[in-house]
Amino acid sequence: MSQSVKPSKSRIPKQKRGFETRNKILNAAIELFSSKGYLNTNSNEIARKAGVSTGSFYMYFDDKKPLFLEIMELFYEEIHLEVLIPAFQDGLTERKEILDRILTALTELHLKSPELQKEFYSLVYSDKEVQEIYREKQLSVINRLSELLRSYCHLFTLPNPEESAKVIHGAVEAMMLKQILFPEVYSDSKIKEELNTMLDRYLS
Repeated sequence: MSQSVKPSKSRIPKQKRGFETRNKILNAAIELFSSKGYLNTNSNEIARKAGVSTGSFYMYFDDKKPLFLEIMELFYEEIHLEVLIPAFQDGLTERKEILDRILTALTELHLKSPELQKEFYSLVYSDKEVQEIYREKQLSVINRLSELLRSYCHLFTLPNPEESAKVIHGAVEAMMLKQILFPEVYSDSKIKEELNTMLDRYLS
């Protein structure tokens, strides 16, 4: 009979010094995961990079897995606050301006820290915990985009804003993923312009 896998856990410190140590570990892990990759990084390396003992590392994290998951959570929360929310706080009245703002926000979201995002993508298909976090965060982006489309429905032909949000997000994400994985092929600045044209026709 199969047994369920117990999720890896991280622990939250209670004192200021503990928070500082934990943040050092997080920052060191981000740097190493981005430069060496998740699979090529181990807990001892992270501890050394952070300037803490291996024992201190294990005070806060069972292993590198919960550390990676927390970094992923924090990353998407940060870009949601820094990119998605500010992008649409001011009132927009022109169709072209709205499309450009949507595209710019989604582009910035997917191209922020590309090496780190490459690690997220690489584990999405093989790790259920990573997959669940990714799914949750992507749905959050799609819901935000859907709200935006509903608020400007008088400017677009949108029989179903929720599904339109999924189509737009999927199209932009696919192209941005190619830019992350194959920048030498998909680095042309005109790609954004072509995406804008495509979205304009789709929403007409």
